[in-house]
Amino acid sequence: MIFILLAYFLFLIVFFAYNAYMIFRLWQARMKGDATPKAFRMYAIVIGIIILITLLFILTSDWSQSLSALFGGG
Repeated sequence: MIFILLAYFLFLIVFFAYNAYMIFRLWQARMKGDATPKAFRMYAIVIGIIILITLLFILTSDWSQSLSALFGGG
């Protein structure tokens, strides 16, 4: 189970690095007066909510059980 937790945090690190690079590139290519800042705020809010939900699931899971038991299996 620790492998899943480490893989998740590694994914988050890579995900944040990629997003930072893409936001930087899009910010450079934007035109004056477009809706880029509003889109960035909306994107950050949605991604933040998704990450918080997944973190809550991970932190409240009983890691002594098997993976199938976490999802309601036997």
